Amino acid sequence: MNKKVISYLLGKVCIGVAIALLLPLILTLHYKESIYIDFLKVIVITVCGGLVFLNYANNPNTKDTTVREWICVVVFGWILAAVFSSLPYVFAGVLNPVDAYFESMSGLTTTGITAITNIDNLPKSLLFWRSLTGWLGGIASIVVFIAILPMFPGTSVYLFNSEASGNAKVGVLPRMKDSAITLLAIYFVLSLILAIVLMFLGLSPFEAVNYACSTISTTGFGIHDSNMAYWENSIILYITALFMILAGGNFALYYQAMRKGFKVLWQDMEFKGYLYGIVIIAFLITANVFCVYGGTLFHDISNSYFQTISFASTTGYTISDYNSWPSFSKLLLGLLLFTGGCSGSAASGLKIGRVIVLVKILFLELKRILHPQMLISVMYNKRALSVASIVNLSRFFFVYILVVILFSFPLAAAGLPPEEALFGSASCLSNNGPAFGMLGAVNAYAALPMVTKMLMCVGMLLGRLEIFIVLAMVSKEFWRSTKRW
Repeated sequence: MNKKVISYLLGKVCIGVAIALLLPLILTLHYKESIYIDFLKVIVITVCGGLVFLNYANNPNTKDTTVREWICVVVFGWILAAVFSSLPYVFAGVLNPVDAYFESMSGLTTTGITAITNIDNLPKSLLFWRSLTGWLGGIASIVVFIAILPMFPGTSVYLFNSEASGNAKVGVLPRMKDSAITLLAIYFVLSLILAIVLMFLGLSPFEAVNYACSTISTTGFGIHDSNMAYWENSIILYITALFMILAGGNFALYYQAMRKGFKVLWQDMEFKGYLYGIVIIAFLITANVFCVYGGTLFHDISNSYFQTISFASTTGYTISDYNSWPSFSKLLLGLLLFTGGCSGSAASGLKIGRVIVLVKILFLELKRILHPQMLISVMYNKRALSVASIVNLSRFFFVYILVVILFSFPLAAAGLPPEEALFGSASCLSNNGPAFGMLGAVNAYAALPMVTKMLMCVGMLLGRLEIFIVLAMVSKEFWRSTKRW
């Protein structure tokens, strides 16, 4: 393993975080906030950390980089970025070190759960930093799974990523750098458009930028304690819902749509399944809520669709007390905590493409019982999936459910009822944010024990990096210097 390459790239990560910290520093000066000195300290510390890594690396040959180096950089890079990103909360006296790390990991993994109990009183620069960490984490995850890992075909990690796990591979550009720039451009343009539209609807530039960052990244960080319920303008909610749908889609697919027309979107089985799922589940929730409680049908439709889109895209915005909904409706929302969004998006979870293939496998196995000699292929987007992809997908599904169950035990140990602990764990692994019961509130995670929060940080990272990328580092073979992947 080339440690110098890893150190070099980690040094670049630190420098990148330091550059990002300049933006909230500028805001502190604009709004004349006294914590500007705290951001200066953090920038200096982060730059020094980056220089230490770069000095050790001493200009290595980055061309001789294998998938092992990239795995280390991705995993350690997220952990390291969360450490430096947490320092502004600590230096400003807002959170203790554990809660600050929890907050920054929540942002960088686009989970959106918070340990802050009084968001409205936070300095604007810290509010923006929360949203910015989510925005950076969102584009980082898209680049990792579309531009970086696909550069290593045939490796175990590539087989585990979202494209090879039952999703049609939608290439962007042949070179990693070009792909990353293209994806960043699409991501930035969507964020900019949403910010401009929100400003046109009456939000201040500060509010519009924060919500644009949180929406496109599927983080769901709000700048008010009441989250999206703060806004009484229905048009704001409709626009936000539309962009949440786009944020949960495949960004590589959007590039293909720009080149070949929007028919590409409708031809993709995953994107169609994603939209159909939202429509059907929201309809069932609306019917259930209206039949049980009555009320205004239009209001029930609006709340049902917004909350369904929020869960389906793993954004985690809340506009109503869905904890008071009937059990059937809550169970449907709980299902979305597992499915997640599309591959190639900032959303996490099992991914819609995988779920579609799993359902296909189920029906084909039932057919195989009736016709044992029949040769059956699993078709996805008009191509037959390989046996390796099917086995890999089944393995991923088993491990994902197992990890959700295992992570529910610390939540249960913290005093949560079994069902709340299970859905809370699923929400953590899918990087959705809110769950049910006590964990359905915006700032409910602040009351959890510190040990539980640290374990949830591990869960958020596992969910963000699709589990196997992190688990691969546990293998002895991974660390053998003579083994070239």
